[in-house]
Amino acid sequence: MACDFLIVVANNIHIDLSNGPMVVEVSAGPIMSVVNDMNQLYVMDIGMPGPDKGKGGKHIILPPNYTGKVPAGYYVGKSTTNRVLILLRTIPQDFNPETGEKLMKSIKVYPLNKAATEINWVHLNDKAADFTPVRWEDNIKYWERLAKFIQRRASQPGLPHLIRRTGRIGYRKRQNVQPRCANEKYSGKSGSNGKCHYARTIFC
Repeated sequence: MACDFLIVVANNIHIDLSNGPMVVEVSAGPIMSVVNDMNQLYVMDIGMPGPDKGKGGKHIILPPNYTGKVPAGYYVGKSTTNRVLILLRTIPQDFNPETGEKLMKSIKVYPLNKAATEINWVHLNDKAADFTPVRWEDNIKYWERLAKFIQRRASQPGLPHLIRRTGRIGYRKRQNVQPRCANEKYSGKSGSNGKCHYARTIFC
């Protein structure tokens, strides 16, 4: 696409599928969106790159291991985790950010078989925000959060390598096991190296 400049209004939505499928309803217009799960796997496209081709529609995101009925008239995507991230972009054709913001605010997210409710958007230009990626990377909280995440995530037989590798450091689903690295007395050195140690265990 050739142009002198481009105005893009961006936003992100985190969705929890623990209680069932969620619906993302978008209006017709220049919306570009992709949904990824917490395994960094693709779930679906929404808007111009998606099946609605920018004409709008209802998209349903299914949780892992979902066996219920999928109603007709929805574009369907299925996640491998109970939490997903929706990346949203609007591209106002009149180059007016307010037009893009209005289109963004028309997007609805709600549980299947329930009425849509308004999203409480946060305008980062008006409100100071803490963008610290993970403020507990350098202490024992890293390991505590990792343990909660593993217990919360759905069983995923298609990703056995991740299950085996987290087991190396003592994390196993539905087992209250104290990880070798997570003992409180190691909260200094082991806590500060938490992210690096886990990344090396998972990806090597």
